[in-house]
Amino acid sequence: MINLMYLVLTALLALNVSNEILNAFKVVDSSLQSSNGVIKSSNNVITTSLAEQSKKPELAAKVAIWSPVPSRLSALPMHWLLKLTL
Repeated sequence: MINLMYLVLTALLALNVSNEILNAFKVVDSSLQSSNGVIKSSNNVITTSLAEQSKKPELAAKVAIWSPVPSRLSALPMHWLLKLTL
């Protein structure tokens, strides 16, 4: 999606579009980058929490069900993840 936005931005630059529209694209891009950072940090917290909880004997069985999920999702190609979100 970000690549598509850069393509549109490049096309708009070629057409000499007004500065306000270019600023709007910059705002959208920065908010997407910020959202991606928040999601990545949240995913890291969840993965770390799963690893910590799996060390507790009383929770090990419950955590074992969810432990392989992050590694399976990170192994998926990006186009499959995009299909899951659309």
